[in-house]
Amino acid sequence: TRPNSEHLFRGLAQAVALDRPLTGDAGPDALHVLAALSAGRSYSIVRGMASPAFLAFDAEQNGVQIPMGARKLTVGVPASVRASVAQAPGARVQLLHNGRPLAAGQGSAAFSGVITEGSYRVEVFYGGAAVPWLVSNAIYAGADVEPVGGEPAMLTPTINLPQPGQGWGI
Repeated sequence: TRPNSEHLFRGLAQAVALDRPLTGDAGPDALHVLAALSAGRSYSIVRGMASPAFLAFDAEQNGVQIPMGARKLTVGVPASVRASVAQAPGARVQLLHNGRPLAAGQGSAAFSGVITEGSYRVEVFYGGAAVPWLVSNAIYAGADVEPVGGEPAMLTPTINLPQPGQGWGI
């Protein structure tokens, strides 16, 4: 049988890298998760390949730790960019710079050197699959990199279409 939407959504997940544990209080925890998502501290997981997954991905420049999603790497200055998946030491971890391979390793990958303009991100491959199991958001370097627009989303008009014996709307 063909997979339905529920199967597809169960097969994929978006993880959020939090800087502290959740408290169990829904209001503050929701704000904490939304702040991390807004800052780009998230990554995608194909749960159909393996689960759970925790991707550690950050950079360090001049003694300052720079998290995934940040736009703080300074061009022309040495830094370390590193990624690891501790629970999958056999997974192939690949660091990318502007979409091109920069460094790779089993279970982890690291680059140390002078930073050039653009994006640094990670793809993790599991079990010989041709598609990535994990895909990170980027860490950015350079003044020309701007955040995604802050314009509010437009409301989508809705209409109700009466259907005989059905109670649904679009």
